[in-house]
Amino acid sequence: MIQEDFQFYKPCKELQPYVRYYWVFKSNQPLNTLTFPIGCPQIIFHKQTPLYIPELNTAQSEFTISGQVN
Repeated sequence: MIQEDFQFYKPCKELQPYVRYYWVFKSNQPLNTLTFPIGCPQIIFHKQTPLYIPELNTAQSEFTISGQVN
């Protein structure tokens, strides 16, 4: 059975000028997905299986800083 959960969290008031939101995606299955530029930097943590990015033919490490891509 596939279990997935995706949630957004608003930062505390003091961080809102600098942090738009936090989001958490949980899944008990490996995930392959296309990524799209969103125009802002991201700090990404993978607690278990790294995210495979097919257009780059690579997996993200456990800790990734991501910015604008082509």
